[in-house]
Amino acid sequence: MSKRKKSHLPFGDGENDVDLLMYAGIGIAMGNGGERIKQSADYVTLPASEDGVTHALKQFKIL
Repeated sequence: MSKRKKSHLPFGDGENDVDLLMYAGIGIAMGNGGERIKQSADYVTLPASEDGVTHALKQFKIL
């Protein structure tokens, strides 16, 4: 994938999400994800069990 999509803000926690996060304008890894997904992300949020999605959305002033 070559061009990043600025309007996308995907969340991922697994190996299968690496390309998605790298393609996104801002890729967000869940804190419970593995090291590869975290290294591929622009931002690492809290684990899913600690409301990581809500936390990230607040950080980016979406909520």
